[in-house]
Amino acid sequence: MNEIQLFDVAGTGIRFGTAEDGRPYAVAADFAKAMGHAKATDATRLLDEGEKGTQIVRTPGGPQQMNVIYEDGMWELIFRSTIPGAKVIKKRVKEILRQIRETGRYVVAGVDQPAIPEDYSAALRRLADEHDARVLAESQRDALKPLAEAYSDLMEADGTFDWAAVAQIFSRITGGLGRNNFLELLRGDDLKILKANNTPYQVKPLDRYFKVIPTKAGNDSTPTTRVTPEGLDWLRKRLVKHFNHQPGLFAIGEIA
Repeated sequence: MNEIQLFDVAGTGIRFGTAEDGRPYAVAADFAKAMGHAKATDATRLLDEGEKGTQIVRTPGGPQQMNVIYEDGMWELIFRSTIPGAKVIKKRVKEILRQIRETGRYVVAGVDQPAIPEDYSAALRRLADEHDARVLAESQRDALKPLAEAYSDLMEADGTFDWAAVAQIFSRITGGLGRNNFLELLRGDDLKILKANNTPYQVKPLDRYFKVIPTKAGNDSTPTTRVTPEGLDWLRKRLVKHFNHQPGLFAIGEIA
């Protein structure tokens, strides 16, 4: 049984695969439609017995025996086709057949497609790997969803965070420091991230991380500093290093 790959030709998905004897094939129903035939039988009756056959292929509904057209049969139908895009189809199919034959894989729109498994065991291994990767991605997404929602609640309307929110976000790293103690930490000699007025040193290089808002009160100008989402990650890296934490202690993608 061989895993089949989807290749879009002239707007029609054609499923390709490789038989156990190494011959590339296409699912007959797909290829016949691309060649302008209403039914697969209209196309396959034009072929010799060696140019068509059946294969057990993997489908979303499970393994199924399907009528297929082998490489020689594909060329026969391409040459017979009278649809306007026949030349384009011939060029693209020629390319995919050559790639499958030479490398066991093919490239679509610049994206390298997965190699076709050499045997049943390889197909099962790939299926298991894909399942594990999907389960991991889903579990990480579910784990991070409450965190994302919490950060959204702490975010200001302009997409930034005030210092009270930032202190709360990083409380697990800092041991629960509140806003004022957190700011004192950032002003300290070890980190030296903020000046005495709680604005960052070297504002221009850090303008992606901090948003400094001048606020006027009489003749005095007291700026307010907020932290951007990118700034949260910038701060996290420095706090982790300062407290000698290991990044691996936190879930993948977790900021605090």
